[in-house]
Amino acid sequence: ADINIEGNCNINLNIDVSTGDITVSNNYTNSININTSTGDVNLINSDANYIYINTSTGDVFATLLTTKLFDCTTDTGDKNIPKESYGNICKINTSTGDINISVLN
Repeated sequence: ADINIEGNCNINLNIDVSTGDITVSNNYTNSININTSTGDVNLINSDANYIYINTSTGDVFATLLTTKLFDCTTDTGDKNIPKESYGNICKINTSTGDINISVLN
């Protein structure tokens, strides 16, 4: 099943699913922790002090509000992340999928 979350939730956001696309939009919270086996993860105009995303098979697309200290790995995919890397942690791992991150500021 797909999961869509829009707007600030003012909590730590923890999502753990086996299959389905996950979209978080217009959200700012302390931490975002997403784990999925199969599915794409999209963070749209969203941000958190700490971002952790892990997917076995799926692309990760993010437009963040602030830059992060990016630690992103993909085994068989393309990686497009900002050259500037400082601040709070953004750790993303996908075995099979692309990682595309941009920062709005």
